[in-house]
Amino acid sequence: GRMRSADEARADAATTAPQPVAPAVAGGLPDLSGIASRAVNSVMNITSLNVVRQQNSPFMSDPFFRHFFGDDMYGPRSRVAQSLGSGVLVSRDGYVLTNNHFVGSANAHVSVVLADKRELKAKFIGVDEWTDLALLKIDAHGLPVLQWGDSSKLRVAEWVLAIGNPFQLNQTVTLGIVSALGRSLGGTLATYEDFIQTDAA
Repeated sequence: GRMRSADEARADAATTAPQPVAPAVAGGLPDLSGIASRAVNSVMNITSLNVVRQQNSPFMSDPFFRHFFGDDMYGPRSRVAQSLGSGVLVSRDGYVLTNNHFVGSANAHVSVVLADKRELKAKFIGVDEWTDLALLKIDAHGLPVLQWGDSSKLRVAEWVLAIGNPFQLNQTVTLGIVSALGRSLGGTLATYEDFIQTDAA
């Protein structure tokens, strides 16, 4: 065969019946900017400092070395461990929800940085180790809070926003969908596990 000229191709196109086009999604993708702008104000950066006691030497437990060198040389040493993470305001008078494994212990020194850049000390209120949740309290009032949702009504493939403070980059928002419900990590984080899996970064 031979290649058709441009004029022949245009003539064929004019006489060919139009092909059906896939219908466009009504309204396109959802605009989540309004939701994000409200939600980021309820998410904060949290810093937790814990004093951790650790063995100075593997020989410390050996009575022979302790007899000759004493406890001072091989005794335990203290170091400060720092954790960085995110928390969310759950009441206008300053209650903050975060993860227990992140806070570390009730003796931790915890501070938060709010969306308006205020840095406040946080008081440890309580913990639920089974669900890996910790409750903190900051001395502030009239704070923006997020409404509680009903996770039993959540469906796979619904849109979801993830808001947090990775690498100390405040108020980072990513978009994804709900990938699965009722996930378990084999008890690595909590005794009771019923996680929502998302593909948001």
